[in-house]
Amino acid sequence: MTNYPPTLTACAFANVRLPIAFRNNPVEGDGQKGFEVEDARKIGIWFNERGVHDFDTYLQIGFHGGHLWVRLSGQVYLEKSDFEWIGGVLEGLCARIIGGEKFDMGSVLS
Repeated sequence: MTNYPPTLTACAFANVRLPIAFRNNPVEGDGQKGFEVEDARKIGIWFNERGVHDFDTYLQIGFHGGHLWVRLSGQVYLEKSDFEWIGGVLEGLCARIIGGEKFDMGSVLS
């Protein structure tokens, strides 16, 4: 995610687009039919809850421009391996959603 002039990248965090398609803005070539835009909030909450309950971490998820984004923040105490780890976590969570795992509020805390 960027703007003009590119001031959004002059800081210690980045917004990374998640590869989850929505019907109004599919990810080209991935074969996904896409989720309803109305489900974006529920999916974002599912990511937050799964991050806390499954991985003991907080994920800042937002929906903007027809896509889900995660904010990753660089801190002095983090190492490269921390970002590699969260990349794997996000990849797995995206695969679970795309694969059909339920994201309704009743399944979040189970």
